[in-house]
Amino acid sequence: MKESYLKTELYNLVNNDTSIFEFIQSGSLDGIWYWDLENPENEWMSSKFWEILGYNPDKKTPCK
Repeated sequence: MKESYLKTELYNLVNNDTSIFEFIQSGSLDGIWYWDLENPENEWMSSKFWEILGYNPDKKTPCK
């Protein structure tokens, strides 16, 4: 199946300008979680995602 040209365009923009990723992340109401299914040890969660789960995003420990 052919990749959508919009997906390709977004990937190229994010690769060339990190401020675009920061903009997308700031607009996400639920946070962003990346998990590489082929290499499950590669995982990343935005600060908002940690907060939704009830954790302090700086320390990755439960909020009290």
